[in-house]
Amino acid sequence: MSNAETGYRAEIVCRPVELGSRPDELLALLSPDDEPALLDSSAPHLVYGRCSILACRPLEVLTLRDGVLRDRTQRVIASGTEEVWAELGKAVEHVLNLADVYAVLQGIKKITVEPVVSEGVNPETVFNAIDQSRQNGTLAEKVTSAAVYYESSLSQPGLLDRVNSATGEKKSGRFAKGKFIQV
Repeated sequence: MSNAETGYRAEIVCRPVELGSRPDELLALLSPDDEPALLDSSAPHLVYGRCSILACRPLEVLTLRDGVLRDRTQRVIASGTEEVWAELGKAVEHVLNLADVYAVLQGIKKITVEPVVSEGVNPETVFNAIDQSRQNGTLAEKVTSAAVYYESSLSQPGLLDRVNSATGEKKSGRFAKGKFIQV
């Protein structure tokens, strides 16, 4: 499943990190269930080289082999250099602008990817509230009376649409720190 289908989203946070261990030692600490990955640059360039990226529990797995970009299920997302770069650009356009790209190229900024952590909800609390609403006859009213609801955006994959129930008007955006940000 893609991020657009699951509704998951990651934010790019630029922050230098000093490691106390070698990346391969850190990789060994992760279990195979975490789907660990290590991307290591062997380029000798002072600014653009010697970058290591250690990640686990990916929201999406993309594989580029022989000019074909595939998702976790091996579905072809793009093929050919221009199409692949266009798809990768679409994947980050909502969290990374052109000024950020230039800053990264100039060595002014660095990119690290961190998961967006959300608070968990106790399922028992949710189901108790649903049962109580069902018993007092207000469930249908609560399900359908919301002035605004959110759904995965079909026009802008990876984002959510805020839908006005009365007018059907949709505005695409994402949540940041508990607030909906329109893009």
